[in-house]
Amino acid sequence: MTAQSTIVVTIVDYGDGGIHRETVPKGTPVFELLDHRTWLEPSADDGDARAAFPPDRLFGPQALEHLVFHELRTYIDTRHTGWDLHYWRSTSQFEVDFILGGHTAIEVKATRTVAQRDPRGLAALGEVKTMRHLVLVSRDPTPRKVGSILLLPWQDFLERLWSDGFAA
Repeated sequence: MTAQSTIVVTIVDYGDGGIHRETVPKGTPVFELLDHRTWLEPSADDGDARAAFPPDRLFGPQALEHLVFHELRTYIDTRHTGWDLHYWRSTSQFEVDFILGGHTAIEVKATRTVAQRDPRGLAALGEVKTMRHLVLVSRDPTPRKVGSILLLPWQDFLERLWSDGFAA
């Protein structure tokens, strides 16, 4: 049996959300690609088929970002249709994966242990523009706050997102 693949491509436009200093030129989109197989591990029984594996090993390097992207896109489409979803990058190459509604900055790291350097894009954005929420989403199981940056396990982030915890 041959595994079938569906690849979804969505363009996330650059949006400075009122941030004009030290940002890359407009018109530099990011392509969010979702190949459902990035969530799955090759099966030992069939090298081409894929088998689900335990949640603690669920995410490859890009899969967590894809999950968050699709949750954000669905959240906007169903709850806040007037909101935009963008990314941010400075001329110094600091990046933030998602700017939700112009007020919540979200960086996604697939790591199990958040390092001190991981939220530096959020910190750089926080120096340029006041955001209501600066959030780093990861597989680190310990929720905490470091300065103005909220570090959340991905499950807690999704729970907070869908309970409108970032709406205000």
